[in-house]
Amino acid sequence: MNKVVPIASALAGIVIAWIAMAIVFAGSGLLVHLAGIAGIVMVPIALAVPGYGWSGLKDFLGRMARWKVRPVWYVLAVLLPLGVEVAALAIYGLYHGLSLPLSLNFWDLANVAGMFIKILYVMAITTAFSGFLLTRASEKHAVVIKGLIFTGSLYLSMALFIVAALVSDGNNVWLFAGLIPAGFIALWIYEKAEKSLLIPGLFLTCFMAFQLLSPVNWYLTGGFPGPRIVGVALYLASAAIMAAGAMSDKYKDRMPALLAALVVLATLASAVCIATVNTGISYPEPSGPYKVGKVAYDWVDENRTEIATGNSTYRELMVYVWYPADVPGNLTEAPAMDATTARGVRAGNVFSTAFLEGLSDHAYPAPPVAAGRSRYPVLLMSHGDGSSPLLMAVTATDLASHGYVVAGISHTYNSRGTMFPDGRILESDFNYTLIQNDPYDFNLSYYENAKLWARHNAEVELREADDVSFVLDRMEALNQSDDLFRGRIDTARAGTLGFSLGGAAAISSAERDDRIKAASDLDGALYHNVSIDKPTLLFLRGSRLSYDRPYDAVNQGLLTREQFEELKTIWDGYQMQVYTAPSTAYYVGIKGTEHGNFNDLGALGLPIDAGPVDGRHASRIINAYLVAFFDRHLTGLDSPLLNGTQAYPEDVFRSRVNGTEVAG
Repeated sequence: MNKVVPIASALAGIVIAWIAMAIVFAGSGLLVHLAGIAGIVMVPIALAVPGYGWSGLKDFLGRMARWKVRPVWYVLAVLLPLGVEVAALAIYGLYHGLSLPLSLNFWDLANVAGMFIKILYVMAITTAFSGFLLTRASEKHAVVIKGLIFTGSLYLSMALFIVAALVSDGNNVWLFAGLIPAGFIALWIYEKAEKSLLIPGLFLTCFMAFQLLSPVNWYLTGGFPGPRIVGVALYLASAAIMAAGAMSDKYKDRMPALLAALVVLATLASAVCIATVNTGISYPEPSGPYKVGKVAYDWVDENRTEIATGNSTYRELMVYVWYPADVPGNLTEAPAMDATTARGVRAGNVFSTAFLEGLSDHAYPAPPVAAGRSRYPVLLMSHGDGSSPLLMAVTATDLASHGYVVAGISHTYNSRGTMFPDGRILESDFNYTLIQNDPYDFNLSYYENAKLWARHNAEVELREADDVSFVLDRMEALNQSDDLFRGRIDTARAGTLGFSLGGAAAISSAERDDRIKAASDLDGALYHNVSIDKPTLLFLRGSRLSYDRPYDAVNQGLLTREQFEELKTIWDGYQMQVYTAPSTAYYVGIKGTEHGNFNDLGALGLPIDAGPVDGRHASRIINAYLVAFFDRHLTGLDSPLLNGTQAYPEDVFRSRVNGTEVAG
């Protein structure tokens, strides 16, 4: 019964497993189920029948389907990985001072369900392959040897999946590092749970599902390794507790029940901690002298058809306007997003911004425009690729508090959740953002895809520049006839700003629209040859100052250094064209920042693609430079911040006037 599995059978089993897993993860619909079921059926046949006959297959399937075990094993199989995940998030959240309410509103449940089905098939195939090898191990082998065999076979069966995950994100190494203690825990469960492979298979499925589908692990940390490192440590601790119990005559028989009780208590305590500790996530107060009002508009451009709908409708935009306000004493601050909007807006592929529900960005609903000045300059603000102007509220409210009317444009079909007054929610659409319907062509290399992506973005930035000009048209109309804004908007003093791809749209709109007098790009690459003769302010995250990116495509082997330098010319070279243009240009790099520090989530202290610098401090630096820039070039107010003195230890400041370097 314990003779070695024939090499040919093992090779056949692993090839079938790899093919089935590849189809499961790359496929969709019925194909996923067909490939998953085929893999689950064919892997045991390939492993068992050639060397052990049909009786060997029957014995193995009996262990796979052995479900009559003590209920405590089912509890452990599900709650141990859940408890580790929740505890890891609680520890990580406490360390970073985060409030992370547990809510189903984090999830797009349809996407989560589809992903879970794929994980279920993959882990069932993995359990079939690794479990069969485990049943062939000799009873004389030490537990450590069995554990190494079992864990090694887990890695082998998931090799293609692991390689793909590591190539996509180097931080995934911590996810798969957790397989080592998880493999030993699964072995312990197998040995104690009456040699049932169903229970360790359930445990491994929950291990992978909770790791991949955790709303906070993937969304709030952007896949960063912090919670996963904590999770690996907790799995190691769990394995150590199990090993200690197995060696103790006193606790050996009671260990499963004791461990289950410990896991239940730890899960509940961690959940309470996540939901209630430091519930004070809040938007920073605006730094200017004015209070801030906020209104929203649904505008349709009847001069442009919508590419995302096959030109069957007109281009429609939601626009949020923050402005200096005189606030009546009986008016209270409105939430940055109401419940529906917070659940509909998404800053990631799966998870919503429901955790921001009810929080105020310190803006009031539709109060009168402040009487401090007769008219206020207008700023047109564009969000990043797949984001939302509501995730730039910190910047918008701060600028409004300094005397600017800020119109934040939701670029429909390039925003993960544009909410319209009639209840429609329009998500990102590849028909809008790409030339083709597929964001990645697997027939092309990473290098070729990167160049294609740059070409796509060049089209999108120009299309969104047209959105900016249209919104400026409507702001001029508000200034002529709107009850709130009539005569109060100085459209002759207009500027643009934007984050990421929105920064490219801001520069492009200033380049093409003579009404726009100044533009700022917040850490956004440009995708076309730029010719602009207007004041510009360019922000760069810290890692772009030296191009030392810890997980860049060169380090992952996706690009050669020569290809990276060529693409860097596209990504960063066009931005330098703006800086070296024959006009006034400012260049501000902020050490310790990453891309996420230039939108709200960094300012809220959430570690989503954010650097080690304090998020609120970085936000203060960014907003101070924006106010100084627009004050100088739209209102004529000078600021020493733009005169070359290093105001913050984190900033790297340079400026050029008429093409000549004058500071930095």
